[in-house]
Amino acid sequence: MATEPRLEGPESNHPLDFAQFFDEYYARVVRGVALFLASASDAEDVAQEAFVRILERWTAVSAMQSPDGYLFRVAWNLAKRRRRRASLFRQSPRGAETDFASRAIVQADLLIAIRQLQPIYRDTLVLHEWLDMTTEECGRVLGVDAGTVRVRLHRARSQLQTALGGSYGDEE
Repeated sequence: MATEPRLEGPESNHPLDFAQFFDEYYARVVRGVALFLASASDAEDVAQEAFVRILERWTAVSAMQSPDGYLFRVAWNLAKRRRRRASLFRQSPRGAETDFASRAIVQADLLIAIRQLQPIYRDTLVLHEWLDMTTEECGRVLGVDAGTVRVRLHRARSQLQTALGGSYGDEE
C-alpha cells in the first residue's frame, strides 16, 4: 500500500500547506545551519527567521518549483550574515585572540571605519547589516532600487575591508 507524499507541489491540484512544509523541513534546516554555525541555538534562531520570511511570501513560495530550495537558500544567507557579524566580535582585524579588550578594539575600529564611509554607503550598510533589512526594504527607505542597494553594499564592504585590513566579512 503506497502512501502519498506529505507535500504537494505546484504541479499537483493540492496547494502546499505551510504547516506541513514547516513540519517537514524545520529540523533539517536547523541541522544544516547548526553545522555551519556550530551553535544549536543560533541555528534555531536562523531557521525561525527563515520560516518567518517564507511565511511572509508564502503565496509566491508555495507556487515555486522548489520551495524547499528557496527555504534553504534563505536560511543559508541568514546563517552567513549571522556568522559574519559574529566574526566581527570574535577577532580583531589583526587576528588577536578573543577577549574583551580585542573585541573593544574591533568595535572601535569598525565604528571609525563606518563613520569614514560616504553617507550613501554608510546608510545602506547600517540599514542592511544592522537593522536586518532586505535590499528591497533598504531601497524603499533610501528611494532607490534594490540593484542600487546591492552595488552600494558591495562598495561599502570593500571600503570596510580596506579600512580594517581585509577582515570584514572574511568568514563568507
